Amino acid sequence: MRSKGPSHPNCERLILIASRSVVWAVWTRGYYGGLKRPEKGNTMHILRLAVEEDESEANAGSRAAGAADDDAFVQDAVEALLRLAHAEAAEWRVNNIELWNPDPRVRALIERAGIPHEFVERETESIASLMWYGEGEVEWVLNEKFGWC
Repeated sequence: MRSKGPSHPNCERLILIASRSVVWAVWTRGYYGGLKRPEKGNTMHILRLAVEEDESEANAGSRAAGAADDDAFVQDAVEALLRLAHAEAAEWRVNNIELWNPDPRVRALIERAGIPHEFVERETESIASLMWYGEGEVEWVLNEKFGWC
């Protein structure tokens, strides 16, 4: 579903489904410079870009048989989502698009898409933090932009 124009809700989502894979994204916009001064940092935040696959045993045979077709679908779906996000960003006067912590598969799909991008390690702002007193290391899971103040 895609809304048109600034009078609609500020959160978008799109789902693309194949026989073995579901590719989806949800994003929102931050108007840090307002509509009159988008150069002041208006940003589209892709809150999540997910590639989910049917891992059930019932689908194991068809997964192997259709792996190449499914890989092509996933690549096309990710590219379609990124093109849609770019078009929406232009329509909504947003200069930057950010996707936080894409998993290794999504990073590879973005690389193959040939869409101009830059992977950046956050070091000065919006750094996730946690005080940990337990044993072992912390495993960050789905460390994505969501509830930032």
